[in-house]
Amino acid sequence: MSIFGVDRAIERLAENPYGDESVFILFKNPTNLKAFVDKGYPIKEVNVGNMSGKTGATQVKKAVSVTHEEAEMFREMHKKGIIFTALMIPNDPNVDFMSLIENI
Repeated sequence: MSIFGVDRAIERLAENPYGDESVFILFKNPTNLKAFVDKGYPIKEVNVGNMSGKTGATQVKKAVSVTHEEAEMFREMHKKGIIFTALMIPNDPNVDFMSLIENI
């Protein structure tokens, strides 16, 4: 396991230290994810989880609350082809996260 900021993570991934292995990347918040995407790193799918307890946020799932600003970031990234889901555990039904934030 390695912990990096956005810029160092992109540098490290460009070094291809993992070869053909799958890589699991965690982001602290949608702002960091968007910065990562905006810097050109290709991401196909993101599972959104554990975003709760913010002032001014709308709860869309038990452990997911989203502000209007965050919803806009998700919409911008979705327009780039990124698929967003909201699975809290692997056995949960697959939920299209974009449908959860439609009215935010």
